[in-house]
Amino acid sequence: MLPTGDVGVQPQSFHIGASNENGDVEATNGAFKRAVEQHLLLRGSRNFETLEGYESFLFGIMEKRNERRRRGWMWYGHRRVYGQVG
Repeated sequence: MLPTGDVGVQPQSFHIGASNENGDVEATNGAFKRAVEQHLLLRGSRNFETLEGYESFLFGIMEKRNERRRRGWMWYGHRRVYGQVG
């Protein structure tokens, strides 16, 4: 569990069967699935030599998508700050 008390956020769980409560997670999951589909189309094949090759393919897509988010935000100690630190 991440420390949330420092930033005034209280962790909550979803109610079973209340799909409207996890929309952000579902939207991100759907966007990732569409990105994988596009990369597979560009690759021209859905076949991979090994499981490790497929995992590497997926992690590459994840890294590419997360890089944009990482550029502006960075962790300083236990707090996330925007821009340059120092």
